[in-house]
Amino acid sequence: MAWHWAHSVDTTCDIWGEETEWHLNWKAQFPKELAEISIENNGIKHRADICFPNETVIEFQHSSLSVEEIRERENFYKNMIWIFDVSESFYKGNFIPRFAITHYTFRWKHARKSIAYASKPVYLDLGNGYIFHLSKMYPDAPNGGSGKIIRKIKLMNNFIEMAGR
Repeated sequence: MAWHWAHSVDTTCDIWGEETEWHLNWKAQFPKELAEISIENNGIKHRADICFPNETVIEFQHSSLSVEEIRERENFYKNMIWIFDVSESFYKGNFIPRFAITHYTFRWKHARKSIAYASKPVYLDLGNGYIFHLSKMYPDAPNGGSGKIIRKIKLMNNFIEMAGR
């Protein structure tokens, strides 16, 4: 049985909840007061992975989501950022970034095509201390797109600024 993020006794688990080791490692990098924040919208409650004082939400996503699930979360949270775990694809050579003068392009075998339909900022965790900030992704084969590669520490510093620290 895998360890599960502990919620206070008077709460219930969120149907959007997902707690992998990758997910927990990301959340552990933020102050506890920003993590697992309950948000209510039109009488529906969900727990945001991270919620900044300006109400920007970060959702960490390890497993695949359908296009409908992506839209549902974006509509619920409004102001949000996605961080998807693509480290397995990167290490297996299925996600291949290539430098193209001012940005990176990529090809992605066995892509999570639904990510192409996200309308909020998307960051792809390559699992090696680097993040691919997605600018464009094409859902049709051959799956690919473009973006920038940034160091994870730089992204974390941006988040610390958002937290007002």
